[in-house]
Amino acid sequence: MELFVSEDELQAFLLVSEDEADSITFKGIINFLAEKKIIAGILYNNIKKIIDDKHFNKKILVAQGSRMIPLDNTSIRLLVFEEETYSDGKAVCEGHPGVNVVKGQILAVKTGKGQQGFNIHGEIEHMQIKNDIPFPAGDGTEVLKTDSRILVASWNGFAVFKENKIFVEKQLIIHGNADKSTGNIFFVGNAIIDGDVSQGISIEIWGNTRINGRIDDSILKSCGDLFVSGDILESEIEVNSNINCKSIINSSVKSRGKVEVSNKVKDSEIVTSDWIEIKGELIKSSVSATKGIKVFKVKGESSLEIGLNPIIEAEITDKVRLLEEISTNRMLIKKNIEILKRILKSNYQYDEDALANCINLISNPPLDIDLGNKLSLNLFNLYMLEKREEEVRNDLKVEHGIYPDARIEIEDSIEPPVEILLGKKRMTILEDTGNCIFTI
Repeated sequence: MELFVSEDELQAFLLVSEDEADSITFKGIINFLAEKKIIAGILYNNIKKIIDDKHFNKKILVAQGSRMIPLDNTSIRLLVFEEETYSDGKAVCEGHPGVNVVKGQILAVKTGKGQQGFNIHGEIEHMQIKNDIPFPAGDGTEVLKTDSRILVASWNGFAVFKENKIFVEKQLIIHGNADKSTGNIFFVGNAIIDGDVSQGISIEIWGNTRINGRIDDSILKSCGDLFVSGDILESEIEVNSNINCKSIINSSVKSRGKVEVSNKVKDSEIVTSDWIEIKGELIKSSVSATKGIKVFKVKGESSLEIGLNPIIEAEITDKVRLLEEISTNRMLIKKNIEILKRILKSNYQYDEDALANCINLISNPPLDIDLGNKLSLNLFNLYMLEKREEEVRNDLKVEHGIYPDARIEIEDSIEPPVEILLGKKRMTILEDTGNCIFTI
């Protein structure tokens, strides 16, 4: 065998004479190349053809290296902005409304091509950089440590393109209305909407939310405080902290914090585990607060409830309903078990000792418990159901009690009929009443 290596050591050719045809093997050629330190870019198919197709007495390429190609980064794909390109220091996505992103999300990639080289001896020629346009990186972005061609978000936030750079803002700001142009919104962090929330829009904010306008026929959830400079109209609102707004009309509002309304509440329901303060009129509405209610004037067909935690009370109701479902399912499973026992007895396959052992295993179920047969499966389901029942009953034993200092303050007057609930006590106001205070 004769070996021919190119001057740049990127190619190796092998010539096998016809006289060697009977003794040559694939493994023999590989070992021969290794002795000559030919270890990279081996063309195994070509070597196989030498033997199978009898390519003798001619040079056959058996190893091929690769030339280094200098990196030429002249443009960047801004993936976060619908794959707009950035080149020559400019981008066509200026004015894009922005995109919600999470920490580590890829924002942009450099599209230039280049590669490191290697010769047939396995020696690496590291890639050089011919041109390398810098990322338009603003605050909240960073180059990926494991790949300098990728730009990622440093934290959860809102990616915007401004001042010819990508920024990831920790606060979502919408300059205008939240409507069809923005679509539904989900954001991890604080949010400001500098306008109205229009009909049909759904918003979920994992932080504080400020609406510099009104909310109209929409659904909004906020994990922090909610401030609305205008009215809440025909909407569903759920907030984990405080709410402050102008009016609430024909809406459902749930909160775990204080609810402050600077004008009126009409044809609505408000539930909170804190305080409710209405500086205007309460009209044909139902309001429930654990700590108390303060309202200027109450008009007919309204109800005011204090003392109990309405959110926990709703959870208790759900758990009582769950216990009823568990009881029904337990009876059904027990019937199935009895039927299966009778079937097994009739087939002489029923063994009390084996069953007792099975029940013992289920009381302390190992990871590899065999639930292949129906009896074991039903026994296991019964065990899990009874454990769940025990958990729910323990939850119901917790003393939720009544908030002792809860009070209702009416600053001006009550126009009947109005229902007052003081903890578990209920009364109905049937006559015009002036300013008054109700306590538990």
